Amino acid sequence: MNAKKKLALLLSLVLLVMMLPATVLAEEATAEVVAPPLYLALGDSISFGLTDYDFAESEFDGYTQMFYDDVLEDLGFVHDENLNNLSYPGDTTQDLLNLLNGEDHLEGIYNRVPALQYYLPQADIITISIGSNNLLGPFIAGIAGMYEGIDSVLGDITGAAMLTQLAGAIYSDYHDGDTSTPETKLAALMDPLDDAWHEGTIQFLNDWAVILAKIRKINPDAKIYVNNLYNPLLASKLSSPSFAGFYDLVNKYISKINSQMNRLGKNGRFEYTVVDVYQPFDNVGNFGYLLGSPPNPLTAPVAFNLPLALLTIQSAQSFDEINLPSFIIFCDPHPTTFGHMIITQELVLVAEID
Repeated sequence: MNAKKKLALLLSLVLLVMMLPATVLAEEATAEVVAPPLYLALGDSISFGLTDYDFAESEFDGYTQMFYDDVLEDLGFVHDENLNNLSYPGDTTQDLLNLLNGEDHLEGIYNRVPALQYYLPQADIITISIGSNNLLGPFIAGIAGMYEGIDSVLGDITGAAMLTQLAGAIYSDYHDGDTSTPETKLAALMDPLDDAWHEGTIQFLNDWAVILAKIRKINPDAKIYVNNLYNPLLASKLSSPSFAGFYDLVNKYISKINSQMNRLGKNGRFEYTVVDVYQPFDNVGNFGYLLGSPPNPLTAPVAFNLPLALLTIQSAQSFDEINLPSFIIFCDPHPTTFGHMIITQELVLVAEID
């Protein structure tokens, strides 16, 4: 072998040796930038965390945080509730659809569009809780409309300020000598609510497939888990047969919405799993507090109980004697902490986590 060939071979060997560490480093660098799995929560106040209040942290956690803490954190998922949970109290299917179209009614306060555009394509798991406000919104509007001057307060996401106003109006109703009582006014709401709930259900049926199509167009691979709706009026019906009509009426529309969820969930185009929240929230055995004295509604999946809310006010001799915390709790249709634990349990049962 002549000198030139020896020199060329030697240089080739040197270059090969020099390139090996660079290749290894390149592989390590590539491994370091692989994104960890991502969890995104979409929806309404239930997904937002109402009303599972963490007094230690002064924040609402709910089933999304519980699901992360119990399951996803150990698997390396990234979850920051201020970024990855884009749910907000009061949101309807129309609000979620607008958000997916790049419009947010919270713009100016907190614009979720940039976060959604960033996280949605990357999400490995998406949970959705939506549709309740298609029915709850008209109910709240109907209750507030029974009295003048009752309105929502800006920034009052729990509704406590509005409920305090409502407590005063109901107290006056019981003690002003008028023959019209809260019970008779509620009964008069049945027909208007039937119409409003029909419209809210039609809105859901029109929006739901479009929402799913948009999500799947952006992210065809994420595992999606959707909560069906529960009926918050079971405790009211159990406490007073006079509320059975309300329970049955809202159940009619909840059944239509849940049937649509079940039907489209089996569609290969959308491919999501329904989390059955309805059944455990409609289980009388979970409302044993009604047999206790004094009742503790926080041991039930949902504390909402209109007969007990009215009794709280009717039994007071003055407005100052009203137990406002109890009244507010009995008027809260959101899951209690126990309710959020049930939702988490149902979610874990159906989740397929690798």
